[in-house]
Amino acid sequence: MNSIISNLKSSVKLLKEHKPLVLLSASIDLLFLFVYGFVFSMVFSRIGGYLLELYNLMMESPQQIQGSLLGKGLFSALRATPEMSFVFNKLVIWFLVLGAVIYMMYSVFQGISWRISYRIIGKKIAYSRFIVKFALVNLFWFVFYIIYQIIDYLFDLNAMIAGNMDLGQSAPGLSFIAFMLWISMFVIGYFALISYTLVMKHRVIRKSFGLGFKKFKVLLPAYLTVLAVFFVINLLLVLSSRISPVVMFALGMVTVFPAMTWARVFFGIVVDKQD
Repeated sequence: MNSIISNLKSSVKLLKEHKPLVLLSASIDLLFLFVYGFVFSMVFSRIGGYLLELYNLMMESPQQIQGSLLGKGLFSALRATPEMSFVFNKLVIWFLVLGAVIYMMYSVFQGISWRISYRIIGKKIAYSRFIVKFALVNLFWFVFYIIYQIIDYLFDLNAMIAGNMDLGQSAPGLSFIAFMLWISMFVIGYFALISYTLVMKHRVIRKSFGLGFKKFKVLLPAYLTVLAVFFVINLLLVLSSRISPVVMFALGMVTVFPAMTWARVFFGIVVDKQD
C-alpha cells in the first residue's frame, strides 16, 4: 500500500513538472477518439449492412435456423444455407478490415502518447523507433481484440435471433463464453499494460508475462488502482450527466484524457521499479 501511495505521488509530481507534455498527450488521445469514431462508423456501416442481410436471411428459414441453433449452435446456424454462408464470410472479412484499420490507428496515436509518457518519466527514445516497436508489440494483443469483437457481435445477434424466434434461451454455451471473454479481457489488459511499459525491451511479450506473474503482488494492485481511478471518473461523468450534458462533456475533457496520461506514467513508474 505504501508503495502505491509513493508511486502515486511520484506520478502526480512528474505530471506537474511536465504540463506541456501532459497537454500534448491528452490532445493526441482526444484526436484519436474523434478519428477512431469517424473511421469506425464508416467501416461498421458496411458491417451493419451485412449483419442486417444475414439476419433477414435467417428469418426467411426460421425452422431450419432454429434446428441448427438449438442442435449445433450459433456458428452452424449462421452458415445453414449457401447464401448465409456467403454473407457470413463477407462479415468475417470486414471484421478483419476493421481490426486492421483500428490496429494501424491505435499503433500510431497511442504509440505517440506512450512515447510522451516515456519522456515524462525521463526516457528519451526516437519516435519512429518507438512507434515501430509499439506496433509490433500491439500486433499480438490485437488478435484478441478481433476475437472479442467477433464474439461480441455474434452474441448480440444470437440474443436477437433467440428473442424473435421465441426460443427462450441463447445458443448453447454462448453466455458462458461471453462471461469468460470479459474475464479474459481483464487479464489481457493487465499483461498488455505491462508490455506497453516494456516496449523497448528484448522479447517484450515473454518478459511481460514473466514479470506479470512474478511481481503480481505489486503490479496487480497498481493495475486495479488504474481501473479504480477510471471507475470513479466514469461514475462522476454519469452523475454529472444528470445535471447537464455540457457539464459532463467539460468534466470529461479535464479528467479522462489527463487521467490516461497519468495512468501510463504511474504504471510505467511501478514497472520500472520491478524490472
